[in-house]
Amino acid sequence: FQLEQIAFEIRFSTENYYQQVFKSFWKHIQSQISSDSGRIRYEEPTVITYDNKFEIRVSSDTFAVMQFFPDSSLKELLKVSKIFYDAIIEILGIEAITRVGLRPIYTKDYDDDISVAEILYQTPYINYPDNLYLSQNSLPLIPALIIGWEDEERGITYRLKGKSGKLGIDLPLELIASGKFQKTIEKVYNQVILDIDMYIHKPITPGQFILDEWINQAYETVKKEGSKFFGES
Repeated sequence: FQLEQIAFEIRFSTENYYQQVFKSFWKHIQSQISSDSGRIRYEEPTVITYDNKFEIRVSSDTFAVMQFFPDSSLKELLKVSKIFYDAIIEILGIEAITRVGLRPIYTKDYDDDISVAEILYQTPYINYPDNLYLSQNSLPLIPALIIGWEDEERGITYRLKGKSGKLGIDLPLELIASGKFQKTIEKVYNQVILDIDMYIHKPITPGQFILDEWINQAYETVKKEGSKFFGES
């Protein structure tokens, strides 16, 4: 399994209206990160891409940082998340953090959709009677499993599923006509996906939350939980 993407999200409450401080907020952000974040539109939620590996969403009560194919240290995720968190604290003036979540998604590739379905049916987590209708002589469909637990402060949700499909992009004629590029770029997906969402849902003050410490602790916990499903990734 490889860590394909990871998302860090904070939901909060504040008396300041996001649109009223929009320019100040993004001016502060752009002073902290390089300028390759693209055009920032005056809309809510604001969605930008950054450094060809991040997608960042900001609204009046939420910000989320998603990184694709992060390194195992999460160094870049910690850096970018801290920049946005500090800006939210300073400019929006958070009164309370209502939810914090870390959601890593692990994937493993297979040759075809039948292999994905069969490996999931063979796990000890998906049990079914031996005599189900058509189960003996037909092709299996890709199953999905969602389980979770929650107490008064924390929660965790496990999603085990498969994905099979094709993503295709047609190139513009000026590239195709040169003869240097194929007409369509395609990527075929046949994957088993393990998605673990760990979160705090009890409201806390900003002073009670240390971003780097919480992300690192949550990530270590999630890695241990993941190994319980399929072993070390």
